[in-house]
Amino acid sequence: MAYYHSSYGSPKKKNGKGKKIFFFFLLILVLLAAGAGYLLYNIILKPNVWTPDQEAVAITIPTGSDYENVKNILYSQGLIIHRQNFEWLAEKKKYPNAVKPGKYLIDSTMSNNDLINLLRSGEQVPVQLIFNNIRGIYQLAETVSSQI
Repeated sequence: MAYYHSSYGSPKKKNGKGKKIFFFFLLILVLLAAGAGYLLYNIILKPNVWTPDQEAVAITIPTGSDYENVKNILYSQGLIIHRQNFEWLAEKKKYPNAVKPGKYLIDSTMSNNDLINLLRSGEQVPVQLIFNNIRGIYQLAETVSSQI
């Protein structure tokens, strides 16, 4: 008999085991995605710069510096809290190929992303020069070189 008739009883119910397994794996996948999102937030967007007394610090990257020199400047002043996170994001954003010399103002609220974007953009702090009683070109060169 090809047709179902209600007098034969209820049709065979499928057990919910397949649904339980599906929802279990879906839950595991959601938890893994949330964990990865939290980890990426900590690496990219969480503040990772420490400055004394919560003030901004000016660093100078000399002309001809490479990525290793920039890391040494930042690390020697103790500005980076989590070094591995900074280095990982710098590699992902290709900062080692985009080092720009200059004077940069670093704030304690900066994240790794903010810091790398600042250093890559070349947005620098203006340098103020003061000229007093300069008589010759050599004295001018000496005064300028001591102030920059």
